[in-house]
Amino acid sequence: MVIPVVIESTGKSAFRASGQEPFAMSAEGATREESVQNLRRLIETQLPNGQQVELIEINPSHPWAKFAGTLRDDPLADAWEEAMREYRRMKDEEPDIP
Repeated sequence: MVIPVVIESTGKSAFRASGQEPFAMSAEGATREESVQNLRRLIETQLPNGQQVELIEINPSHPWAKFAGTLRDDPLADAWEEAMREYRRMKDEEPDIP
């Protein structure tokens, strides 16, 4: 599970790591790392045995998703695919060709 954690200095040689809902709690430590470790332990103790937290994405979109399928039935795409096949054949026959 990944949750955002805010780490802040609370004074000389002290840090506080704070989580957000559903883990709106904080823990302190002498170092940044220790404060995060303490917060992790605190969160783990708050989850009852067997309870799990999952991340889900609503309306996921991949940056390239809008291009998926756009070259279908495009004559230029057919020519490009044939050129790639020919280049691969050449490379298989003579791997030193750039």
